[in-house]
Amino acid sequence: MQNYASLFSRSITKGTLLSLVAAALCGAPGLAQTDPPTPVTGCGQTLSSPGRYIVTLDLNCGSFNNPEIGITISSNDVKVDFAGHSIEVFPGPGIEVIGSKVTIKNGSIVADGSMGIEGTGDNVRIKDMHVEGHTGDGIRLSGDGYVIKGSFVEGFTTAIDVGSDSVIRNNTVTGLGGIDVDSNTKVSDNTVEAIDGIEASGNGNTIRGNVANQSSPGISLLSGATGNVVEGNTATAGGPEDLFDDNPGAPPNCANTWRNNTFVSTGGAGAAYSS
Repeated sequence: MQNYASLFSRSITKGTLLSLVAAALCGAPGLAQTDPPTPVTGCGQTLSSPGRYIVTLDLNCGSFNNPEIGITISSNDVKVDFAGHSIEVFPGPGIEVIGSKVTIKNGSIVADGSMGIEGTGDNVRIKDMHVEGHTGDGIRLSGDGYVIKGSFVEGFTTAIDVGSDSVIRNNTVTGLGGIDVDSNTKVSDNTVEAIDGIEASGNGNTIRGNVANQSSPGISLLSGATGNVVEGNTATAGGPEDLFDDNPGAPPNCANTWRNNTFVSTGGAGAAYSS
């Protein structure tokens, strides 16, 4: 007598497998499909749709008689992978970021007459990039919510200049100015090789574990910048003021907290209480 339960089980298993194979071949709803990234192949390209993009070759854009921008990102939710490639542009910027929720990674930008990366979009992530702005800032982003990490950034004026609620970590920066931030930003583990090191103009920043030994001032808190924590940094250029705080106050009512920093000199009313 046949085992109908066994036959039924084998039939169901076989049918299920055939259905799964058919679904995979036909792209049934519910199974993830990953589209390939869109190639970036030319100067002046505008990325106007959400999605992933990849730079497929080195681009040399613009001249004195034919000025260009490298890439414009006008859409939200864009990821650009340079895949080791570069953009050199005159005047620039190398990338203009208008959209928000943008990621830029793994490549090089040199703007010979402007800024490397500039824009107004919020929530931009820049990772593992080499960015130079030869007559402007390296990176200037005037919105909020940025993450810049693992990059080399050079600016003729300032290397990195961003708004609030950002993270700037593990970068090497050089230029006349190093890193300028507004409020509620974490600046950590950066090496600053600039005349002016790290400067905060707003409140609630944490500046920790940075090295600014070639800068004077190395770290400065401008007038009105309060509630900041400056901790575990090294600034030993030995100029007039390695650490500078333009906000008066004395313990226990200091406008900002300075602790465990290595320095030679201080300036400003608040920095007199640096440690």
